Amino acid sequence: MRRRAVMIAGEDGLVLQLKRKRRGTLLGAVGAVALTLASSAQAATVTVGQLSAPNTFPCIGTVTYLQTGVASGASYTVPQAGVLTSWSFQAGATTVTGLKLKVGRSAGGGSYTITGEATAGAQTANSVNTFMTNIPVQAGDLIGLTQAGGDCVTTTGSGSDTLVGVVGDQGPGTNLVYTAAAGYRFPITAQVTLQPGVSSVTPASGPADGGTHVTITGHDFTGAPAVSFGGVPAASFTVDSDSSISATVPAGVGAVDVTVTTPGGQSPTSAADKFTYIPRPVVSSVSPASGPRTGGTTVTISGTGMTDASAVSFGGVPARHFTVNSDTTITAVAPAASVGSVDVTVTTAGGQSAASTGDRFAFSLVCVVPKAKGKKLKAAKKALKHAHCSLGKAKGPRAGRVKRQSRKPGVTVPLGTKVNIKLA
Repeated sequence: MRRRAVMIAGEDGLVLQLKRKRRGTLLGAVGAVALTLASSAQAATVTVGQLSAPNTFPCIGTVTYLQTGVASGASYTVPQAGVLTSWSFQAGATTVTGLKLKVGRSAGGGSYTITGEATAGAQTANSVNTFMTNIPVQAGDLIGLTQAGGDCVTTTGSGSDTLVGVVGDQGPGTNLVYTAAAGYRFPITAQVTLQPGVSSVTPASGPADGGTHVTITGHDFTGAPAVSFGGVPAASFTVDSDSSISATVPAGVGAVDVTVTTPGGQSPTSAADKFTYIPRPVVSSVSPASGPRTGGTTVTISGTGMTDASAVSFGGVPARHFTVNSDTTITAVAPAASVGSVDVTVTTAGGQSAASTGDRFAFSLVCVVPKAKGKKLKAAKKALKHAHCSLGKAKGPRAGRVKRQSRKPGVTVPLGTKVNIKLA
């Protein structure tokens, strides 16, 4: 069969001559890039490139190639970010020495930077040979090959297929200047495990102490071994589906990125993945710091983080009512409570304020004036004593009934207040 030559100018000025068969029918063409969702135990993957029935071109020494375009069939361009976990090469009648997979990224101006490479292991002739690797890739990266001596890389293709070739084994970090040749397509594929992505976190805020249960929504979560909040592992998590994770938030501070890690890498950060830790409110002072056990004292509570307070308590007993004046002050009315000193606490979305010496309020004994009863002075005196009041002046016959008292029943007065009575 008649052959014609294709010239490739190398980066160092060398001119390479490639011979290929006259254009013919593409053998064993594979369809477009296949997106294959794996089982529930595996992460989603895509296949890049294609394995075709091989033709061959003559040995030309060590050259690095990237496949920039194909006339039809599967692409050699990575469609989504992830990790290249394996690659396959279809060997011809003779295996290839020094075979490497190359990953290139556009550097602009018609050049490509080699960002990763993987060396082939032992090969079997006339077979598909698969090799494991671990190369992070981005959408738009290209795959190609280097072959160094021995037999030759097998190819198939049409005149419209395009590749970039540069003399030498170009390692990671080097550039391939755009030097195009037509008519070749490599019989290689690469399996890319897709990078996960987080699109929302619900709810998007919670207490700084952690414990909030959130739903993380996104894509390619299957097989995730880690979920983090600002770099701190989630207290626990469950992968509910490829697009949803349930997680318990750890303790933290401020606004952080929620990231999901899978075999395809860690999800990129964005405004959509934020979780904001709400600090606990702090009560620094209570004024006045005491009042009667019967309640009713109007108290000013000072501190920080009080905006949107949902509850105010005195020793665990809810305030009769309260008003949030600002982030730093609340006005509350003390409830009735047992005698003693208690912590005044404020509850917000950030949790309940921690007890401190500044939040103490003392409930004290008072006299709630009773209605003096009985036909005798002794009975009235006993009722007053039980109410923590005391008997003042008593006028009239000692055996008479209480006709009048100097304090109205139900009035709250200081402990031990004297109440005068008149008997008739």
